[in-house]
Amino acid sequence: MLGDLTSLVTELTIFGAIFAALGTGVTIFLGGMRLGKNLSQKSIDEKLEQAAEAALQDKQRADALETHFQQVQDVLDGSVNIWLRPTSHDVGQHYKQLHKSIPILTVANFKGGVGKTTVSANLAAYFELHLNKRVLLIDFDYQGSLTEILMAASKQAKLEASAIGLISGQHAPEAVLAKSYSLHPELPQSRFFPCFYGFNKVENQVLLRWLTQPNAPEIRFNTHNYLSDPIVQRNFDVVIIDAAPRLMTATINAACASTHVLIPTMLDGLCTNATINTLGVFHELKAELNPALEIVGVLPTFVAQSQRLSANETEALEQLRQLIPSYWKKAPFPEIISDAWICRKAAISRIAGNGLAFSTDNDVRDMFIALGDKISARIFPNEDRPTPDAGIGYAASVTPIASARRRG
Repeated sequence: MLGDLTSLVTELTIFGAIFAALGTGVTIFLGGMRLGKNLSQKSIDEKLEQAAEAALQDKQRADALETHFQQVQDVLDGSVNIWLRPTSHDVGQHYKQLHKSIPILTVANFKGGVGKTTVSANLAAYFELHLNKRVLLIDFDYQGSLTEILMAASKQAKLEASAIGLISGQHAPEAVLAKSYSLHPELPQSRFFPCFYGFNKVENQVLLRWLTQPNAPEIRFNTHNYLSDPIVQRNFDVVIIDAAPRLMTATINAACASTHVLIPTMLDGLCTNATINTLGVFHELKAELNPALEIVGVLPTFVAQSQRLSANETEALEQLRQLIPSYWKKAPFPEIISDAWICRKAAISRIAGNGLAFSTDNDVRDMFIALGDKISARIFPNEDRPTPDAGIGYAASVTPIASARRRG
């Protein structure tokens, strides 16, 4: 009997242990269920919150894209001038930089064939050979006419279209300037940036990225950022930019980078209209983007005689005088350079593409000295910048460029 009772107690103890274990297991299981449920709910809440945040970001991006592409549509419709849209660039700082800058002269007209390249090349020769200035020449016309002249002058047969670097804004100033080319032996103290037909593709690419990519960096001041850099300001005395006869990426960069503009024009009806329109565009650019910009003058080119104008040329000149105030809204109005115009010289045509007429023909030299003296008086009003020693040349000034390139 006692044995049976002991056995029963033992069994009950075992069953009790089993039930206790089962109870603990159930408790653990139920606790695990509750914990799992809480964790699952937290995970779901986090995922819902993340999804809501992602949806908000998608909506913001969609709204930004819609706004951006509406701006593009406005440009395509012609209701907005893309070049005059507001800029994040510090225009006040821009003005200060140009106010203390070396002269940067753009030669421009939205009519081709008026002598921009001839004037640019021979003014460069005037500044170095007559005034002993170090000149940086920039060809921003994809036709590359200035480049051909300078290649002949510098005896170079193969060049890279390195003017691309000035509008793309992708490299450091020392790297960009290192790709300029010497004009030795014709102009040993000066350098230039070539341009070829592929240049217009890059202009389009830079513009399209700016138009189609939200938050794309400003492109209108890329050239200014390079030319205002100390490496340019120290190594040159004057910059001359030969602009294309159209308002595209390079020309707008030239306008925003320049201290002065010279507008060559032939004296006929077609050129008069283009010249007046060109003046109007630069007036808007001065008002909206570059308040430091000054018009050096409107320059008659390829006139028939050096001593007097023909009846048709005189009529075109008077028409220009009458129309200028309508396109340049307030005084002082741009001057017409009527006492130092460029004549149609056989020597200029004969040497075109083979060098600089300034160096080979006395009449051409005298003509550009007269013009250059007038321009120099405007762009160097306080001639206190030291003139480099004629015996030094560019070899001395290239050292900072080479050193900077080594540091990079």
